[in-house]
Amino acid sequence: MPPRIMLSLLLVGGALLSGTAAVPQARPLFTQQERQSRADALPNPLCKPEPYETPISYSELTVFDNREIVYQISTVTPCLGQVADPPLAHRWEAPNGTAAVFRSTLSAPEFEQFTIFLDRADVRAVRSFMNAGPGVGDFRVAIARSGGTQSIEVLSLSPNHVQLVADPSLVHLICKAKEMARMASHSGELPEWCRNARPLNPASGADVLLTAEQVTTLHVGQTAAVEFGSKAPHTIGSGGGSLVLIQQLTNTDGVKVYVYRADHAGRDTLVAAPIGRQSGQCISCVTRHYFINVVP
Repeated sequence: MPPRIMLSLLLVGGALLSGTAAVPQARPLFTQQERQSRADALPNPLCKPEPYETPISYSELTVFDNREIVYQISTVTPCLGQVADPPLAHRWEAPNGTAAVFRSTLSAPEFEQFTIFLDRADVRAVRSFMNAGPGVGDFRVAIARSGGTQSIEVLSLSPNHVQLVADPSLVHLICKAKEMARMASHSGELPEWCRNARPLNPASGADVLLTAEQVTTLHVGQTAAVEFGSKAPHTIGSGGGSLVLIQQLTNTDGVKVYVYRADHAGRDTLVAAPIGRQSGQCISCVTRHYFINVVP
């Protein structure tokens, strides 16, 4: 029989669009493409000579400078051994370019947090990762920088690879995009390797980098840092519960770092508010909370 390709459209909560109609008129700040081609073969008696098909999914998430997110995903199910040019496992888009499209918008604080993350020195230093062994997927990332595009290609991502355990910036970068895709499409959950990713390395040399709106567990004596970008000055509390502020730093790139020590067991909450907040502006909309649980 002639080669057959079936396109599966994931339409839950999204609209079917194609071509430029799916892209808003704004500048792309960040784009991540993902290819999953390692799924188990499925029985299909229509496939010849081997009665199996192999699903391959392609997705693309773009964050624009107007805070809008566009997430596109499609799946093809070629017969096992089917020949295509270029090979389907080497493409970054489905053959006919049709996809389910989901839109979302980051809140101003969410967008600010994301841009601060992208501006981290370790994220700016992320390079391509090529792995010959088993992995959790292939990825291609493009980040718009003032001096050009930071391009990162990942083949067979292995989150527990010694290189990524020592510096988990690439894993966090990919997982942030997967989290935004999950929120835009209102489906699924983050994979376990994202949920269990090793914390980012603080620029200050502290043990842990705190993440806003998340609970972080520390042991007594450990240190934790909070970072704010040079374009996003904030005020933040000095602790007073189980944390003690021990250091304030300003990096050469203008990033401000606050370092705390876990003084004794108990809970603490750090509240950060942007400097220059407008009178009457919603306080809860712009403040960030860092929740800490200190154990012996």
